[in-house]
Amino acid sequence: MNRMRLVLVVFIVALLVNISNAFADELISFEEVERLIYSSPNHEVSAYFKSVERGTEIKTFKAVLRGVHTEPGLKVIMFVTNHGIAGGMSGSPFYVNGKQIGALAYSFNVPRSISDWFWGGISPLSMMLQEADSGPGNFS
Repeated sequence: MNRMRLVLVVFIVALLVNISNAFADELISFEEVERLIYSSPNHEVSAYFKSVERGTEIKTFKAVLRGVHTEPGLKVIMFVTNHGIAGGMSGSPFYVNGKQIGALAYSFNVPRSISDWFWGGISPLSMMLQEADSGPGNFS
């Protein structure tokens, strides 16, 4: 019985390692996103996020990455979209070229008289994973 449990635990651990490795291949780090933005013409990178506007239908919304904001303990990828950002959209996954970069985390109230775009911020997934790996109570 103990041997069967050990085999089961080893199998589950191996499965989780394979899943996390596959997930890592579909991730773009904060540093890579920053390089993409600042090496592109006009410092703009096409992106999209998936969220629910109303009801339960998941929709894809276009966005443009425009820069990054960093300060001690905080890194945010800045974006604009022509679609309003509602509070319930927080946590919606953000993608560039089919690879996940993070989750919608911020909405900035920029008067429409100043900008025709809605501004927002993305929490980088690579940073979230680093903090999760550091263990409980070790968040920066």
